[in-house]
Amino acid sequence: MPTRTDRPKVSLIKSVGITLALLILGTAVLLLWTRGAAEPETARKPLAPRIEPPLISLELDGLSAETQTGLLRETAAQLAHRLVMAFPRTAEAHMLQGNTFRQLGQSAQALACWQEALALAPRRPDAYTYMAILAEEKGESAQALAHWEKVLALEPDHAGVRDSLAHTLMGLNRRDAAIEFLREELTLSPRSARTHYLLGQAHLREKRFPEAIDYFEKTLVLDPNFSQATYELATALVRSGRSQEAQLYRDKFQKRNKRQKKKDLYGFTAQDDLRKAKQSLASLATAAAGLYQAAGRNLTGLALLEEAVALDPENLERRKRLAARYQALGRPQEALGQCERIADLQPNDATCQMLIGSLNLQLGRHRQAESAFQRMVSLAPGQAYGYRELARLHLTTNNNLKQARTWAQQAVTLEPSAPNYYVLGLVYHRMGDASAALQALQQALQKDPGNQAYQESYRQMSLDRKHESN
Repeated sequence: MPTRTDRPKVSLIKSVGITLALLILGTAVLLLWTRGAAEPETARKPLAPRIEPPLISLELDGLSAETQTGLLRETAAQLAHRLVMAFPRTAEAHMLQGNTFRQLGQSAQALACWQEALALAPRRPDAYTYMAILAEEKGESAQALAHWEKVLALEPDHAGVRDSLAHTLMGLNRRDAAIEFLREELTLSPRSARTHYLLGQAHLREKRFPEAIDYFEKTLVLDPNFSQATYELATALVRSGRSQEAQLYRDKFQKRNKRQKKKDLYGFTAQDDLRKAKQSLASLATAAAGLYQAAGRNLTGLALLEEAVALDPENLERRKRLAARYQALGRPQEALGQCERIADLQPNDATCQMLIGSLNLQLGRHRQAESAFQRMVSLAPGQAYGYRELARLHLTTNNNLKQARTWAQQAVTLEPSAPNYYVLGLVYHRMGDASAALQALQQALQKDPGNQAYQESYRQMSLDRKHESN
């Protein structure tokens, strides 16, 4: 006659259900990995004519660094052009083309693209930002100021905007206004070395030397390597009659300046240019992938994202995006490959280990899944998730339930949440402790009363206990 612990609990613990829960959570975390990237405006379903996918196909092996760089820049220009052809009514496509022109040194074309983007989407602060920077470089301070004012109107709480606006005002000799904006900036970014430095500059030009000295000193506290602040502080000290103190900062500045000049003697090599060209094309391809993905052209988007990772293989954020796309498209093996590569590059990333565990579980690799969850627990012992998933895994395999109980209890201790209580209840139930199981399920339902899985498990457990009593 089977014992209580031998009886099947098909209605309560279904390995398929547990695995599905893991997969849903794993997919959510993969998507959270990429949430930081700006969503393209194609999320509003722009019209995209069906054209040949703008896949990147480059054969760079055997070519000189200079030749490779030239091909990469040409490919970037072509890809940006094809984006505009594919999404002519999408501001993001025009922004990307403008940024590409800018990187290629074609400022007039870049400006035209950004203006086209604004015609389609007038409330894009990034377009005004790029236009302001370009105007500054051309010495058009009044035009730059107008652009910065638009950025500020669109993003009044964005840190750093007032710094840029104040810098332009100082170029126009409007130092009082600059100081007011910089003081506002300090309320947003009280530890900004740049803001303190600009305040020091403004007060120095106003011949308010004690205030300038104070701001420069605070700059160097926040950023001891801010070389120009060292020079400006020495100047302010001299003008305050504190020449002996000034000499100390002059000496520091000169030493740093000599080191920098020695470093600059080497200049940029052809390999530096090649690396930057690859990174620029990878960034463009990543953004282009987002446009195609939002338009429902997933395979084109995926191919572009794969090319981006191939061009810049050390970039973890792109690998995370690629892993998320593989998972969303039902390709767990490829998603796992990317997560494992990320773990090689960033071995102390606990979230990555969690995803490796989840994906291995999806692929039926229980031993590898357990190893990943164990690694997660060792990296993040204060997080409940790893303990809970180890308990789930042992429920699935019906292996070492005492250890599963210990893990589930630890998860509840660290985070008394509904999912953790639910897993603890399942473990108790599997071990034959009906009373403890029902108590745990009651806790789960108190925290999440509308959860149907919890309700069904509690109902079934109650029926089982009632039948046993009879």
